Amino acid sequence: MNKTTLIKIRATPAEKTSWLTKAKKAGISLSEYLRRCASFREIPSQPPEINYHLALQLGQISNNLNQQVLAMNAAIGSEQEIADITQTKEAIAQLHHLLKTIQAQLLSIPKPSPES
Repeated sequence: MNKTTLIKIRATPAEKTSWLTKAKKAGISLSEYLRRCASFREIPSQPPEINYHLALQLGQISNNLNQQVLAMNAAIGSEQEIADITQTKEAIAQLHHLLKTIQAQLLSIPKPSPES
């Protein structure tokens, strides 16, 4: 394809030197190097501002869940009776993982592992 459109960009001398070096190592022109970098690298979009607020709230809920689990474990350690402790702990663990997954989706970051 015939490339006829010129695009000018601003760069520092150090950036230009770095790009030229990388292009030379790859055996391609600077233009081709920059085209490949621009065409093949996925640039993640910035999450909407509301996602940050929701993610913050989800993080606070997650922390509250962790505190509840710690309190239950302390109660168990002191031999206090808690009804359906196993079910409660499992439900909290599932909620915690779900909250972390939703938080990751809102912020466009990798999914958390089941252990987190």
